[in-house]
Amino acid sequence: MKKILGIASIITMFIVTGCSVIEMPLNDSGNSSAVNIPEKQEIEKLALTGDTSPNSSSLPPSTNTVTELELTRTDDQGAVTVTVTPLNLNQSDDILVFDVSMNTHSIDLSMDLAQFSALETDLGSSLQAIKWDGPQGGHHVEGKLTFMKTKDGKNIIDGANSIILKISEVDAPLRIFTWQIND
Repeated sequence: MKKILGIASIITMFIVTGCSVIEMPLNDSGNSSAVNIPEKQEIEKLALTGDTSPNSSSLPPSTNTVTELELTRTDDQGAVTVTVTPLNLNQSDDILVFDVSMNTHSIDLSMDLAQFSALETDLGSSLQAIKWDGPQGGHHVEGKLTFMKTKDGKNIIDGANSIILKISEVDAPLRIFTWQIND
């Protein structure tokens, strides 16, 4: 019981202090192990740019940073869990890229996910995905889903408050993932 309370105290202390490494006793002999937690800046950088290199200058200055955890959306309908994280929402790129992982133990994921994916805005603009770079097969699939940002020469995100990624026919009629993009 003392060990459980000790571990709970350490976890609480970590959360309160925001430490990046925890020293935790493993046994009565005093051996310990360090658990490395990514720095907040590293997580924010990945969420906004998809780039985790320490010296990259591609991250624009922002007062409204958001963590990867806050950007990640999960849908577990049917026998497939689909997790999606946008990688470059706040960039001026011509494309939008989403990291998508699909996990199952009963469905074969042999498909070109781009054929089943559309991106919409709250203003009614809609685009079909242009590329899926993940493997076409298996039960644990991860890849990048890419969309152009423009339709008829106009950036569909301009003026929109939210974007909606719709993925259909992956062991569920429709999966919907929504992100607020302008406050």
